[in-house]
Amino acid sequence: RRPFFPIVFYLASLLGVAGIAMTALVDIKKFDQGVSTVLDVYNQSVTKLENVDSAGRSLNADITNGLPHLQNVIDSGTCVGKFATRQLQELKTALQQAQSSLGTIESSIEPVTQELERLDLTGLIQQYDAELILKAALFFPIGLALLALGLELLRFGCAKDGCISCVTKGLLGLACVLVTVSASGYFFVGLLLADFCDAPNANVGSALDHFVSGDTRSMIGYYAACNASTVAAQFTAELVTAQGYFSTANAVIATWTAICPASPDGKALLALLQDAWPTFQAQLLPLESCVPVEQLYCRGIGTGLCEGVAMGAAQSTVAQFAMFVFLLVAMSLAACVGREMRRPPPAGLIQEPLAPHVAAGLYDTRPLGGAYGDQYAPSSTARWADPGTTQLST
Repeated sequence: RRPFFPIVFYLASLLGVAGIAMTALVDIKKFDQGVSTVLDVYNQSVTKLENVDSAGRSLNADITNGLPHLQNVIDSGTCVGKFATRQLQELKTALQQAQSSLGTIESSIEPVTQELERLDLTGLIQQYDAELILKAALFFPIGLALLALGLELLRFGCAKDGCISCVTKGLLGLACVLVTVSASGYFFVGLLLADFCDAPNANVGSALDHFVSGDTRSMIGYYAACNASTVAAQFTAELVTAQGYFSTANAVIATWTAICPASPDGKALLALLQDAWPTFQAQLLPLESCVPVEQLYCRGIGTGLCEGVAMGAAQSTVAQFAMFVFLLVAMSLAACVGREMRRPPPAGLIQEPLAPHVAAGLYDTRPLGGAYGDQYAPSSTARWADPGTTQLST
């Protein structure tokens, strides 16, 4: 009746809980990395569009401030020859047309940026602490299970039971309830994302249809999934046109010192426009293609949401379900082990010697005579009455 086997199985179940807890921690790390990837992609996309908007505004302001200086240079007649005058007029026309194109570009990009900023995915997650809640829902039952494991090892190491068994069973029961709640939350998240990742582009499009409409919807669809549209085609065509204007302006500015002597207006104009062409090439021109933003979108949806968050949630659900089973087994064995350890030790197996039993026979066993002696014969002292008498004398 020694509780050897229940103790071994009980400790094995607790060690199984600890092992599954470590697995769940790895799964939650994958989940966390997926969330970080989604937020990183979102922030990069917003930053990229904000930089485009900011660069467009800056170029527009530089052209606006530079045109009066250019007009002063033209009116002053200080430049050399008719060729210089013609070049300056071409520069003025190119800057005015580039400014018009920038206005069109800004009017297309600004609503997209405003919608992404209004969504504020990072702030939304931080506001409701969704990631922190999911982590706490997993870490708390794991911590309780590991604490119960430590208490059980302490109990067996001290070879005592006391109240530790009651505390352990309480911790295991609470961990069992909490891990059930946590597994339900992760299962719900994994189920939603599994449906979403079955057709991500269609689901993203359906979500956008509820929140965004018109030209902004077309622009987001173009850069997210490279969906062709009339609005996107007009936008990219405007970028190509602006590229031609800025290229012309850059060519004139490159030969400025050759056609015009140094003057205050000329220096001011060069200071405003010398970085216009590099800024346009670095910030605005890449939006002619949808590929750069689409790569971010695919990374966020594929690597971050579907491979990271969805798979992490699914694996965490499986791990927590296995932990739930092991916790139930551990709770059952805890009651058995505690009962066995409180059982008093069995009595000794050596019995006391039995006392000889002497029973008085109904007849005298002394031999009456003969070879064997019949114990059932009447006593030798018995005397029978004479025939005819009514009394028996002994």
